[in-house]
Formats: sequence, structure tokens, C-alpha cells
Amino acid sequence: MLLALKDRLAELYAFCYSAYSKRSRLFYGSFILMSNEGPQQGEPIGPLLFSNAIDPLSESLYSELLLGYLDNVMLDGQQSVVATDVEVGRDMGLVLNVSKCELIAFVLQSFQRVQVTKSSFPGALLFRGEELDRHWADRC
Repeated sequence: MLLALKDRLAELYAFCYSAYSKRSRLFYGSFILMSNEGPQQGEPIGPLLFSNAIDPLSESLYSELLLGYLDNVMLDGQQSVVATDVEVGRDMGLVLNVSKCELIAFVLQSFQRVQVTKSSFPGALLFRGEELDRHWADRC
């Protein structure tokens, strides 16, 4: 994250280096937790730092379709191309939470299978059908 800042957003590097280059102490009542994982969830600068760090990844993928919002990514294309793109992310140290991964077509065995009419991209259904009708009925 810090190297990506230094290369791409140098004006923020000094500030973020002072905040994230060493472990920090998090206080919770009488407990002290050592934090060494970068920004904590909810920090306003976290999404910018994450997006900046993974942007080169998105530019290096070959899938025909790439949709993304922060850590939610949808890939589409030939099975071998999508599988290779997933491995590129792993090589960068990104770890998939397979319990949140959906497979719309047969690509990777470890993903959960989802019918096309039930597929979604973060919380938004993608296709018309009974599932979308139920979704709107529940929300309205």
C-alpha cells in the first residue's frame, strides 16, 4: 500500500507513512491491541488507499468484462482467462473470501454456484425474474 502511494500519490505518502509504517496501539478499555494491518475498517482514507493499491491489478487483467467497487470484483470471459486473472490477484497477495464468491458459469470449483437469475453484484440483482420480483417486494 505504501509503495503504491509512493509511486502514484506521492503527495499522500509522508502522511500515510507516518500513520501506517509501524504498528500502532489501539486502546479498548483496559486492553491494548497492536495493529499492523494498515487502515482499519471505517477509516475515511482506507478506500482510497485500497483502490490505489489494486488499480494496477485491474489494468493488468485480460477478462472481457471487469466491474469493480473497492473489494467487490466481477470478471467475465473465457474460463481459462478468468481463472488466470484470479491467480494474478493471488500472486499479488489478495485472498478471496470464497464464502462470498459466486460462480454464474462453471469456472472455478471452489466458488458457490448461483443461478443466472439469482446472480448479484454487491447486493444488486443483475437479471429479471422471480428473484428480482421478490427482492423488490421485500424492499417496498
